[in-house]
Amino acid sequence: MNIFVGYGYNARDRWIRRSCFSAHRSIWHKLITGKEIFGQQLDEGVRTLIRDSDALIGFATRREWAE
Repeated sequence: MNIFVGYGYNARDRWIRRSCFSAHRSIWHKLITGKEIFGQQLDEGVRTLIRDSDALIGFATRREWAE
């Protein structure tokens, strides 16, 4: 089973990869992220990865906005 995991690829959200990925690797077959295509055109690349996955887990985390 392929699971797409969406989260922010930044220092503040590193805990997601550290905590969640190690715990879920033993349960699910393969976790997929868009990190490999980070910096490129994400829209279509991420849509393709999600379409090719069996499920999706998305993390919505708080951001600090510059004023």
